[in-house]
Amino acid sequence: MKIYKNLKFSFNINILFLLADGNLSSSHFRTKNTTLLNSYEIDKKIDKHIHEVIKRIDEFFKFGSGDRIYKILELDVNIIKINKISAKSYINLPNFIKYKKSCINPKNKDDNECFKWAILAGLIYQDNKKNLKS
Repeated sequence: MKIYKNLKFSFNINILFLLADGNLSSSHFRTKNTTLLNSYEIDKKIDKHIHEVIKRIDEFFKFGSGDRIYKILELDVNIIKINKISAKSYINLPNFIKYKKSCINPKNKDDNECFKWAILAGLIYQDNKKNLKS
């Protein structure tokens, strides 16, 4: 079995309820996507999602309506593999971004510190912009 790192997952459960008046009604309960970077986090994060779904179902019943769970129609675990972006050297921007002049993209062909140079360039640009206004 291949173990993947860098995943996002969420739960989606569709429950059919038997209402106090005898009618049936379905409701969806979803959890937010959660990032899973290491395998040692699996149990803890899955437990958190299970408790979140149970809490939402409990809140659904909180008003003492007399409704009961009749059937679980669907239980999905959505898993998305994420590709982490890593810092590299300079990459020329596509023209539609470059011509907007809204993205800082310093040329740094000799090192892999493009993020640092982009932050510094942005800070310097902000300082120069303030000086021009005064």
